[in-house]
Amino acid sequence: MSEVRLVLRDAERDLSGTIHGSVGDAAVAALSADPVTIEELNVALERFRATHGDRGFFAWFGPGINDEPYDAGLVVIDLAARLVVVDSTYSSPGHRGQVDYHDGKCATRVRVNYSLDDEWSFRSRVDDWRGLAEARRRERAARPEIDVRGIVYGRPLIEFLASGCFCDVARRDEIKVQVHEKWIQRRREWIERYADGPQPDPASLSLEELAPGTAAG
Repeated sequence: MSEVRLVLRDAERDLSGTIHGSVGDAAVAALSADPVTIEELNVALERFRATHGDRGFFAWFGPGINDEPYDAGLVVIDLAARLVVVDSTYSSPGHRGQVDYHDGKCATRVRVNYSLDDEWSFRSRVDDWRGLAEARRRERAARPEIDVRGIVYGRPLIEFLASGCFCDVARRDEIKVQVHEKWIQRRREWIERYADGPQPDPASLSLEELAPGTAAG
């Protein structure tokens, strides 16, 4: 028993289909990217599984909600409600875990960690999940959140990084001295801690003796 019924929901549509349980686990792990739509979830899955061309991972899923358990059970992912319902004998994923990266042919030994925001709710009971999902959707709609992705991945972040770089360029001589002094201090500590034989007193060494001008860094 290795397949599950997977129900995917966002604010605009619902999809249902049967899929291997490992894909269900990867879909849960992909929620660490905080996808809002099924399309974004599909892209986030690429961190954990190799793509299958342009059709995506859920190309054969049908519209609507079919929550009849199949084979190993049922997995529901409601993006709008930030709700995950898992009733499966295949696995029991949670907020944090690992999945084996799948290269398109088989699972590899590369383990990929994931961590979901605590706002995601996990449930194992499937009999009342629809009512819970609707309640959470209403609750979230009543307190709309700021979508920071436009800042994190957009022009504001680029401008912030660029302006910071320009400011540091103007301070490059000061930064050079600070970096050099930190390197000298670490060199002195290294001599004091790890030297096996007699060593000169680090405090008596000149900067050039501690860090020759030709030394890397």
